[in-house]
Amino acid sequence: MPEEIEIDPAEHIAVGTIGGPGQRAFYIQARGAYRQLTLLVEKAQVQALAERAMTILEDQQVGPEEEPEELVEPVQPDWRAGQLGLGLDPDRKLALMVAQEAPQPDDEEVDPEALSTARLWLRPAQLAALGRRGLELVNAGRPLCALCGLPLDPSGHLCPRKNGKSPVF
Repeated sequence: MPEEIEIDPAEHIAVGTIGGPGQRAFYIQARGAYRQLTLLVEKAQVQALAERAMTILEDQQVGPEEEPEELVEPVQPDWRAGQLGLGLDPDRKLALMVAQEAPQPDDEEVDPEALSTARLWLRPAQLAALGRRGLELVNAGRPLCALCGLPLDPSGHLCPRKNGKSPVF
């Protein structure tokens, strides 16, 4: 049964990871007065969300800077996010993050109405802290190969630019 979740306003918003580089799982967690929501997200989603947050806040009055929040344990995702959107409501002077549940991998034809949706209302300062922390996490991963741009694995890297024949250590 799909849920329609609205956290308005979010008292807590965090982005974080569990696991080491190359094995990390990324999460976004929000809490309001009556509800906590934890979403499992992809690294690329965190990067896109953080970059978009910084772009839309460029010309905005953010208010006093806030420190990024930490994930609250235990981290149990409610669902995996498929689509994330971000915008500003100038009338309310709040940011709105919308997340839609990802369909299950074995579902070929899924009605979007059958997927859960969450709307998270954030203060601009919260969004700025989330964006900064998201970029920190994305950049804290494994170093990238100078030739192909793929992450280097500590056990060796078969670079496709070298035909994958010689690992770079």
